[in-house]
Amino acid sequence: MSARAGGEPPKSGSDSGLLGPVAVFFAVAAVFLPSLRNGFVEWDDHVAILGNPHLRGLGWEHLRWMFSTFLLGPYQPLAWVSLALDAIVWGMNPAGFHLTSLVIHAVNAALFYALSARLLGLGFSERALRHPATIRMGAAAAALLFGLHPLRVESVVWATERRDVLAGMFFMLTLLAYVPGGGMKSGGREDPLRLFMAVGFFFLALLSKASVMTLPALLLLLDIYPLRRLPADPRRWRCAEAWPVLREKVAFVLLGLAFAAIAIYGQGKAHAMRSLAESSPGDRIAIGLYSTGFYCWKTLVPFRLSPLYQVPQDLSVLSFSIGASGVWIVIATVAGVLLRTRAPAMLTSWLAFLILLAPASGIVRVGTQIAADRYSYLPCLGFALLAGAGLAIASDRGSSAGSSGGDAQVTRFAPALAGLLAVGFLAFLTLRQIPVWRDSLSLWSHGSRMSPESSIAHYSLGDALSARERTAEAIAEYRQAIALDSSYTDARNNLGTLLAACGQSEAARAEFLIIERMHPNSPAIHYNLGIVAGILGETDEAVSRYRTSLALNPALSVARINLAQILAQHGSPLEARKVLLDGMSLSPADSSLIGALRLFNLEAP
Repeated sequence: MSARAGGEPPKSGSDSGLLGPVAVFFAVAAVFLPSLRNGFVEWDDHVAILGNPHLRGLGWEHLRWMFSTFLLGPYQPLAWVSLALDAIVWGMNPAGFHLTSLVIHAVNAALFYALSARLLGLGFSERALRHPATIRMGAAAAALLFGLHPLRVESVVWATERRDVLAGMFFMLTLLAYVPGGGMKSGGREDPLRLFMAVGFFFLALLSKASVMTLPALLLLLDIYPLRRLPADPRRWRCAEAWPVLREKVAFVLLGLAFAAIAIYGQGKAHAMRSLAESSPGDRIAIGLYSTGFYCWKTLVPFRLSPLYQVPQDLSVLSFSIGASGVWIVIATVAGVLLRTRAPAMLTSWLAFLILLAPASGIVRVGTQIAADRYSYLPCLGFALLAGAGLAIASDRGSSAGSSGGDAQVTRFAPALAGLLAVGFLAFLTLRQIPVWRDSLSLWSHGSRMSPESSIAHYSLGDALSARERTAEAIAEYRQAIALDSSYTDARNNLGTLLAACGQSEAARAEFLIIERMHPNSPAIHYNLGIVAGILGETDEAVSRYRTSLALNPALSVARINLAQILAQHGSPLEARKVLLDGMSLSPADSSLIGALRLFNLEAP
């Protein structure tokens, strides 16, 4: 084993005191404070929060739904509970939801300060630091680089994405429980309660978002460095000292595997999982390569951030961007391996990034995105910590050089000034990014500019414009979405609906007929064609379309009502009445059918 003599890391006190984490908390909270002016956005918020009756309380029925639902795909019962608490306290005031996410994220930054101080203390245990306070400086830099980076905006200000910050909090608590602030025995730990707490926090993290499932692999990585409880060569893990370290991972691994299975089941149930027929292994490898390089690049150059980076239709592993990502991955891995003895933190940070990114890397295809800002929330922690370590080393060396001559003031304060400028610049970019999520129109106007090749961005912008009755602009956006993806049936359907409302019935019918060719058994499209036929005075065609729609979906009440209206107006009141009564036998509580009976004077005498 390569543990230090006695197995005791130095107690530098680097993670002691509240000043550091409190300062980090308020700095992060202050920068994200403008998010309280944001509203909900038409990007799952209306489904998950505004239109979700299950968040209106914490009774047994509400909790049963929260712990059993796969709405939108993820299994996230604790995230639902936290959103329900917001709904109870704040009603549907979006400022309350944003405040909760802001506070949790600021807490996460403070927790990361404490974690960074411990890890830096362990990492620097064999390095003679002239000024131990530089560890606190490095920890503060790491926490602020994480907390104030504009890549965090999506996770914090998007109300539905509560799962990111909540899982992040329990993730941090898991590591704080696992990585002791005091001593540790080389083959075990001094306080078994810490292990029990770590498992418990990990369970809560999984209940918030299952993507933390790879944390057991991260713990093994930390056991190698900086904890040095395991040798770097896995072939030496058969020794007696290694078994207790490996054995304590059993509970973590079992929980991770269980929630991985639940996550796959949930995404499949929500029809978000892409099959091999829909996404080939080559496509998945290309997405994995691209996304890995994407997060590294956006961490360094956080410009042109978008709510949606859609998978291009011409995706290929031979494209320049994917090839460049592959080259970067090879370079970073080789450099980490070559420098593993002199700078083990580099390889540890890189491997930690790959481990935490794995569930969202695209190897398991979910959704239409090739990458997403929110997926960087935990994977990029290692980069922030590495930057903090670099600042601590530079500051300590500068202090030493300054004390032995030369330009003392410059050498002492240059690293701190550089770190302050970097944090300030990131805060500035974050303040610019927060208003992007102000409302649906702002979000998708920005999204369509940043991702002009995204059909979903143009479609979503069309929806936002349509909601504001900016019909001509909405039609243009729907047409653009269709130009980018001719099979985009939702865009065609919304376009046809707007065209019909504008009196362009034939143009609307043309769009609906295209959809019918792609989805001949869609009751909604037959219903829409029935509406257009009715507008054009084609009574027989309208009746036929409504009957077909009801044959495919007998519970489609609007089709029944329209069919009954036509029949009543054209001399078939008894048949019209039967159509409505048949619907009432299927849905006795449907008040619209009862109202139609009265409206069309079809009630029994």
